Amino acid sequence: MIKFVRALALGLMLTILAGPVLADAKIEKPSKESVIQVWEDTLKTNEYTKTFAASDTPGVYNFETTLFPYKGALKVLNVVIAPPEYDYDIAEADAPYRGYIEYELVNAPKDFFQKYFQSYRQWQKLNTFFYSAASQKWVTEDEIKRHDILAGLNTSAATVEDTNVKPHPHSFGQKYGELIVTLCITLGALLGFLAIVLFITRDQRKKQVQNYSLMMERQLKSVTLQEESLTALRDILEQLKKSN
Repeated sequence: MIKFVRALALGLMLTILAGPVLADAKIEKPSKESVIQVWEDTLKTNEYTKTFAASDTPGVYNFETTLFPYKGALKVLNVVIAPPEYDYDIAEADAPYRGYIEYELVNAPKDFFQKYFQSYRQWQKLNTFFYSAASQKWVTEDEIKRHDILAGLNTSAATVEDTNVKPHPHSFGQKYGELIVTLCITLGALLGFLAIVLFITRDQRKKQVQNYSLMMERQLKSVTLQEESLTALRDILEQLKKSN
């Protein structure tokens, strides 16, 4: 019973210790309002933006840019926060969420996007954001990639100077956190299961020993009765011989 309790306590302790790792591995989903805020700040500070101001209509902005010839209304249709997509060369551990602004250039003519395809394509990047695990804030695609490149260069330089390179501060918790939690929980469950099996097996053995002891006791009693019967028979035979 003591081993059983110890094994259960060990399993619970491993599960509790895995809690901080899980907290580090899981990042809370940011709000849509945070995407809107960083989007507004990005367009306001963009070098090609001439005018960007909220109008009297909610979700509609007065917008003018020199990246392509457009001056008119910019309408936000929807805000989407989604998990990573495989078309981006960015690790999920570095950016676990993507934020998308779905919009409409209200005053653009029908052939506008065909005429200014390349410049419009560049501007579209300003409407997609990546939630950085390192800084816990929304950044653009160029910023998250720049961070990855710098992290890779720093890691390479540290490897040359010192073989004992410290891992990226979020690489362990983000990339391997879930695996460690799963292993710890599985190990705890396995130890608990083994303890139960051992406890049941020991209980069964104890019952077997008790049954064996009871059987031996009964056999001894039977032998004793047989000996007493034989002694009685001898006495009877002796008495018969004397009487004859």
